[in-house]
Amino acid sequence: MFIILCFAISFSVHSQSLNSYMQKLVDHSPSVQAKKHEFAVAEAEYRSAVSAAFPSINFNTNYSEQKNPFGSSFFIGTIKNYSTVFQVQQPVYLGGRIWAGMEIKQQARRATKLMVELETQKILREFLTNYFKLLNLEEKKQSLKKSFKIQQQFVSLTKSKLKKGSARPYEAFQAEAELASYESRLKQLNTQITSLRESLKEDLGVEKINDFNYPKTFVEVKYNKDEIFKELLRNNLQIQIGKQQIDVAEAQKSLEVGEHLPSLNLEAQMGWRSPDTSGLFEKSNESHTYIVNFSIPIFSGLSSFSTRKASTQRVMQQKKHLQSSQLAVTKQFYLFYESYKNAREVYLKTKKWQSQADLAVRNGLKNFKSGIISNFQVVQLQKGLEAAESALADATASYHLSVVDLYYVLGRDLLSLYK
Repeated sequence: MFIILCFAISFSVHSQSLNSYMQKLVDHSPSVQAKKHEFAVAEAEYRSAVSAAFPSINFNTNYSEQKNPFGSSFFIGTIKNYSTVFQVQQPVYLGGRIWAGMEIKQQARRATKLMVELETQKILREFLTNYFKLLNLEEKKQSLKKSFKIQQQFVSLTKSKLKKGSARPYEAFQAEAELASYESRLKQLNTQITSLRESLKEDLGVEKINDFNYPKTFVEVKYNKDEIFKELLRNNLQIQIGKQQIDVAEAQKSLEVGEHLPSLNLEAQMGWRSPDTSGLFEKSNESHTYIVNFSIPIFSGLSSFSTRKASTQRVMQQKKHLQSSQLAVTKQFYLFYESYKNAREVYLKTKKWQSQADLAVRNGLKNFKSGIISNFQVVQLQKGLEAAESALADATASYHLSVVDLYYVLGRDLLSLYK
């Protein structure tokens, strides 16, 4: 059994906005819409297959003319026939082909519906990956801006000390060079952010997107190991599709084997038949025909044995595909879960590192003003803070992405993740 827990984090929140973006993505996605149309086709084909079990009624009217020359002395002239009849046909048994046909379309319909869900999950996973990558870059940008301001203060302090003679010229040059490096790095980040934003806008089909923010809570996932395989088999979409493909293959086998089994059809024709049109609808011209058609295939060149063997092999093929999928999905789950546990631990430790590094820089600037520490020591403290904040941005994004991956492999609805 899976347990979903949440603990709050200190980011500003627009989780509702994130969910609305995700819904907009699903509504706008051409690939999802294509799968939905495919499902609509499967629905229609299933209804068409069901109709094969019901009687068919036709109205036929025709004229026929037949000449019967059996030699000059036996010529009996031209026989004309006008008929107007209602024809009713009812298949009673076609070797199981009717029900097999319905079952094929039913299973195909279910598989197609699962494919719609799988495609939805795929595009949401891709969107969230880019979404958290963007937030990662935004966090790094904010960190650089913060460091840029601190560096500006540091440059000002260094120049002030230089005037007083308590700093050397190279220290001022070094401080200004560091300040220039921040401007270059900020431009690079802005380029990457703009590119990702444009990609997300194209995916969403919008001209403008608001600022993105991290969700309000971190989702914590725990599981009971004894229940893991049941959960995966029940929820994973790829495994569910594999099971449906086996059912389709089984039904296809029944359909093909049914071609070589006896069949029974009933037919009734009721109407009027006459050699001329003047009295066509008189009572004396009423016609009733009842037909019971029972057919037994005797010999078809041993094709029934080949058909049965081919159908059986297709079923076995799908079963092996399912076993392979189950193995791959299980490995994937354990990989994702280990990544999740590591990401969670890294995030908590990095959060503490960043907090301590930030405090160190604040105290370092105060001590630099007082002359307690050197220029070089301040630079080292500042670089340590940058590294901590960059690592925290990476850890935060990695944690969210690891949760997305877990939801994806478990077959849980990603739309419900940030409601």
